[in-house]
Amino acid sequence: MRECILYGITMCICFTICCLTYYQYRDKLLANEHLLREHQAMRRERFQRRQQTNSRVSPKSNQTRVQKQTILHVGEQKPDGKPPTIADVAASVKSPVVLAAINKAFIQITENFLLSIRRLGLFPTILIVCEDRESYDVLSKWENVTAVMTHLQLSVSGAEDWRSKAYNQLVDKRVPYILELLHNDKDVFFMDTDIVWLADPFPYVSGDIDIAVIHDYPQNYDKKVIYCAGYVYFRNTPTSKFVVHHWQKQLISPKRKEGSEQQGKLNKAIKKGYGRRGKMKLKLKVLPRNLFQAGFEFFNSSAALEERNPRPVMIHNNWVVGLAPKLVRYKKYGLWYVDEDKNVTNSNELDG
Repeated sequence: MRECILYGITMCICFTICCLTYYQYRDKLLANEHLLREHQAMRRERFQRRQQTNSRVSPKSNQTRVQKQTILHVGEQKPDGKPPTIADVAASVKSPVVLAAINKAFIQITENFLLSIRRLGLFPTILIVCEDRESYDVLSKWENVTAVMTHLQLSVSGAEDWRSKAYNQLVDKRVPYILELLHNDKDVFFMDTDIVWLADPFPYVSGDIDIAVIHDYPQNYDKKVIYCAGYVYFRNTPTSKFVVHHWQKQLISPKRKEGSEQQGKLNKAIKKGYGRRGKMKLKLKVLPRNLFQAGFEFFNSSAALEERNPRPVMIHNNWVVGLAPKLVRYKKYGLWYVDEDKNVTNSNELDG
C-alpha cells in the first residue's frame, strides 16, 4: 500500500513539473512570436525577389525571358505611392552603408547625428529605417539621406525604457535590417543615432577584417569583455554573415530569457565566429577606446573637447537614461548642432 502511495505522489510531481515546463516554454515562444513572424516574412520577401530576378531560357526559341525586377533606385517611389522599405532599396544603395533605425522619439537626436556628419563635409551612403510614419516624413526630406519605412511590424514611437519588452522589440529589428544589406552584398556600418562624428571613421575599419567593434564597458570592468551593439562595422564576408545569422537565431529562439537584450546575443555570436571548426575564423578589429568613446569615458571627464588629446573620432552619448539627460550632455560639451541649423525639424520630443 505504501509503495502505491509513493508511486502516485511521484507521478503527480512528474506531471506538475512537465506542466510547468510546457507553460514556461509556451510563454517564451509567444513572447518571441513577433520576431519569428518578421524573420519568416523577410525570408519570403527575399525568395520572391530572387524568383523575380531569375532568367528562364526557352528550349524551343532559345530566347531569354526576364521577369521584371522590383528594385527601387535611391530616391524613387513605389508605384502605389507607399514609402519604400529597406527591402526595396537594398540592392541599389552604394556600399558601404551607414545604417540606423529610429522612431519618432529620436528625430532630433538623429538630426544632430546627421549634422555632425555634414559639418565634416562627408557624404557617406546613409540609410535610415523609420519605425513610424512621423520619423519617415521628417527624415525623407534630408538631402544625401535615404529614409525608408520598416517592412516589418511597426514599433512603438516613444523612448522606451532600456531592457523593457517594447525596447527589446524595437532594437531586435536592427538585425534583420543588417542581414538584408549583407545579403545584397553591402558592407554595413550600423550605429545608434545618439552618436556624434568628429572625424571620418572609415579609415579605421579598412583592411582585412570581418567585423569592427567598440568597447561598451570601462577598461577596469571586472567582468567579461562586452562589445557595443550600437556601433558595429560588418564587412560583406561569409564569416560576418555567419555571425549576424547566429545573432538573429538567438533573438528568435524560444529559449531566450525574458528581458535579455540583444547586445549580449551579439557578443555570444562573436564568440561563435571565433570558434568555427574547420572554417575561416572571425577577423575582429576592436577600435581604440581613446578615439571611439562611450558615454562613461567622454562625459565623465570635465575637460573641454578642445582639450582632449587625442581628439575623439566618435562620441556615443550612452550610459544615461532618457532623452533629456542626453540633451544636457550635448549642450554642455558643445555637441548639440540642431539649434544652429534652422532647416531641422521643430520637434519638442526632447523637452519632456
